[in-house]
Amino acid sequence: MVKVDFTLKRFPANGEVKERCFLPFGCVVQPFAKLDTSELGNTLDPIDTIARCSKCFSYANNHCAFTHIGWTCSLCGLHMEYKHSNMKRYGIPQYQRQALPEAKASVYEALVGSPIPIYAGLQGICGPAPVYIALVDTAGEEDFIELVRSALLAALEALPPGALFGLITFSNKLGLHDLRSPTPAVRYIPIFESQPLLVPLAELMPLPALLTPVGAFKESITAALEALEPEQSIDRTRADASTAQPSGSANGTAPAVANGTAPPAAPGTQAPMHRGLAHGNAMRGFGAALLGVLDYLRGLQQPPFTSGPEGLGKAAVGAGAQAMADMLPPAQSPVHLLTFLSGLPDLGPGRLINPRKRRTAASLATQVVRMPENMQGSNGSVDAGSAAAQLRNLELQAESWQEDVSPQTRQFYEQASVAAASLGVCVDMFAISAGAVGLPVMEPVCNASGGAIYLYTSVDESALPQDVYRRLSGQHASAGLLRVRTSAGFKPVRVYGRLFADQQFDNLHHIISCDTSDTFAMDFEFTSKEGFLQEGVVTPTVQVAFQYTAVVPVSPTGGENGESAGGARESKGAHMQLQRRIRVATMRLAPSSDALEVLRNASTDAVVAVLMHKIMKAARAQGAAAARQLLRDWLVILATNYHRTTMPTASPQQLLSAQVDLNFVEAPPLQRLPRLVYALLRSPLLAPPAPGQHPDLTAFIEHLWACLPPQELITAVYPVLSSYSDPDTLALPRHSLSQ
Repeated sequence: MVKVDFTLKRFPANGEVKERCFLPFGCVVQPFAKLDTSELGNTLDPIDTIARCSKCFSYANNHCAFTHIGWTCSLCGLHMEYKHSNMKRYGIPQYQRQALPEAKASVYEALVGSPIPIYAGLQGICGPAPVYIALVDTAGEEDFIELVRSALLAALEALPPGALFGLITFSNKLGLHDLRSPTPAVRYIPIFESQPLLVPLAELMPLPALLTPVGAFKESITAALEALEPEQSIDRTRADASTAQPSGSANGTAPAVANGTAPPAAPGTQAPMHRGLAHGNAMRGFGAALLGVLDYLRGLQQPPFTSGPEGLGKAAVGAGAQAMADMLPPAQSPVHLLTFLSGLPDLGPGRLINPRKRRTAASLATQVVRMPENMQGSNGSVDAGSAAAQLRNLELQAESWQEDVSPQTRQFYEQASVAAASLGVCVDMFAISAGAVGLPVMEPVCNASGGAIYLYTSVDESALPQDVYRRLSGQHASAGLLRVRTSAGFKPVRVYGRLFADQQFDNLHHIISCDTSDTFAMDFEFTSKEGFLQEGVVTPTVQVAFQYTAVVPVSPTGGENGESAGGARESKGAHMQLQRRIRVATMRLAPSSDALEVLRNASTDAVVAVLMHKIMKAARAQGAAAARQLLRDWLVILATNYHRTTMPTASPQQLLSAQVDLNFVEAPPLQRLPRLVYALLRSPLLAPPAPGQHPDLTAFIEHLWACLPPQELITAVYPVLSSYSDPDTLALPRHSLSQ
């Protein structure tokens, strides 16, 4: 269902009442929350059979008045007759009309266009199957690669047999893995320091050859994952082989040079997994790899990864849909890019470390390893102790890596985020490192594409396989369109979360990808001074419409789980369907001119969620110190306004002499607010970094909290301690340590 939590369950009647309350006037929307199909049935009706208002374009809902010849819109109050295409649905007896989903429930779901079947077999995949690509950092240590290997094996178990999977690795070179090969093989292309990849990846390996059906090639995919090795381990194997063969040409790879490095392999070099280029220290060309992969994925906008002129794409171009801005994107394969990082990118475009500093550290590390500790540099060479000291100094400087990040690098990742969003690619980032990974700079890529960020400080404490499995096995919506319509008197003005506004239509927002727990916040604003007291204004009503694409499994009998009308006959023999759906939720709340009554009907969880988004926006624009001060000032003003509201007839002198009620006795929902505000001030989001705090913790917390439902956000901000006398009995309703 579409879950909507309003900050105020009784709306303020106008702007004056709102200012006296001094609470956020808005809501938190969870558009892809789990739908209770027991109430709505197992069939989805086509959306074009459901009545729509010809004035405000809202959908018919349970707050509308229906008759056998017409209906009245609950948002604008317009009465209209049914269109000819709706008569079959609504020209029925009243008891049957009241049983329709839009007439009996506040939330309902409908089908947009015709489902597109996806067939999977030994010959391959037919249809826009979901695509999953793993982009793995092989510059990490052996334990990191072992953890990623376990996570990708878990991912295989979570993916449906009709999904397409691809594996790409990167370090100082990028490798495209041929997962159909009986023996694991890779095609490499070097990554250079000052330029992008030499050739497009499509020339190295066609995209259809990279993407492998999970069901038909699961054994070969598993073998390729088991063969994954860290770049440094590969180099040691190659160096040993070079010692046995000084010429270095017997196995088809270039010989090592004097400084321990080898020239990059030519584009398209194919070799077994145990082969590699010998160099002293692996580097991490993440930016170049990301840019190359996004350019590679442009091939998904062409057959066989799109549905062609029929299906969802054709359903989108009707004249009515154009007029009402309900435009559908092409029926393209949903794409999930899983990136695994073990450290800061330090090579090529998008690098976050000064390359000169990186080379110096590598050179000093080599000296420390090769020289005995008691060896002195009598002929002017650097002794091992001095080299180690210089290396430690460089490592300390690396903690201030953000000073090395240029505006061009930040712009690089912002442009990459735009590219990912425009391609409909959801980018997830899994970072496993005790040091910095660069999340504050790279976070826009995940934020704009609807992806998630996972941060682990060590391999031993990581739950990466479990998190990857949960992430991929859950339900996802892609290519989403979110529109919020309101009745007269107010309108949405600001939206927060991982979405972006449409450039052409008002109140229409694009969501590249979201799961069942993702939330978005918004502010409301009055359109007139009178607000809801203006003559002719209907009761405040809000309608949220969320249109999205989902991959639905199909049962062997031909119908999908949650079978839709008209889709089963077209999907005989199909393994999955690509469906375009729309969820519509309509809520109506009563206004009040009494500020104290509005405060008594506040939702603490939703207030904190909206407040957190506002404070995060202020912290990004003005800094954490200014955001902390704004939050303190807000709480002081709230307490002052509450004091005035509880004593409406008191004079200014009486207000000054009266004791301020900081326990909010007259408004119980506000009693938790001071404690929650204090927790926000002390959280990693706003507090100065604590000694030993992970450099990327603040960016991780900001990204995580921005999408949590209000109830889960409250738990994250201020955990509650509970005591139980047994597993089912709560010993204390409210533990003393949680007061």
